[in-house]
Amino acid sequence: MEGWIKLHRKFTQWEWYDNSQMVHLFLHLLLNVNHADGNWRGINVRRGQMITGLKSLSLATGISIQTLRSCLKKLEKTGEINKQTNNQFSIITVCKYDDYNGVSEATNKQPNKRSTNDQQATNKQLTTNKKKKNKKNEKNEKNNTLVVPPPDEEKKSDIKLKNVKRTETPLNEYENIAHRFYTLLRDIRSEKGISTAQMDNSSLSKWADSIRLMFTADNRSKNELIDLYDYLKKGDGFWETTVQSTAGLRKNADKILLKARRNGKTESDYDGRTKYTTSSNRESDYD
Repeated sequence: MEGWIKLHRKFTQWEWYDNSQMVHLFLHLLLNVNHADGNWRGINVRRGQMITGLKSLSLATGISIQTLRSCLKKLEKTGEINKQTNNQFSIITVCKYDDYNGVSEATNKQPNKRSTNDQQATNKQLTTNKKKKNKKNEKNEKNNTLVVPPPDEEKKSDIKLKNVKRTETPLNEYENIAHRFYTLLRDIRSEKGISTAQMDNSSLSKWADSIRLMFTADNRSKNELIDLYDYLKKGDGFWETTVQSTAGLRKNADKILLKARRNGKTESDYDGRTKYTTSSNRESDYD
């Protein structure tokens, strides 16, 4: 997604600025809410809103679900966000979104001695550019799937996964999810004494591209990615070592999801005492 948000220096005086997880979460929300009114599965999602859940936010930010609950309550209490929740998802609204993504007054100011013709030409160009930018943004927001900034190819295309440091390397959401799968798969293989050299030297952009295709080409939902992550994390003695990349994950996603459903185990009830429920019906994901 092209575009930007405005962040004034006075943000450093924000009452939660000394809490890094609060800052991380709030910036994530600012960067991912809709920049224009949209529609998702018959639900109106207005400018400044996004549909999400606790597990989706945790997967994207690396913040634990327990901490996310606390942070979201604090943001609601201080009037930064509103949150509407049902048993399937939450709609989060950034209350003062226009303060961060409004039209800058500076772009409309012109020197007094500029001629009327120059003024009209400038305004026409600004309007044309804005329409082009909005058109590109609307394409990226189709179906209200993941809307993330494209990778900076010049800086990150050649980064190997083993060299990515989450605290130092800015990652978009596809890259973030790809790196979390890499960390999970690498840890599993290391514990079992299996070489990780091949995945360590893989390209971040290639792993992220497979994640992107799972959303855009395969129409995977965030919850399906969460189910895949959870199942590999629990392990069945086969898939957690068979899958060596996000390309392999994409190729075998249907088989793994089917196995997860047949297995009858979820993260909240791993001992199998209750029947497996699909991620769209898990209240614990969204409260």
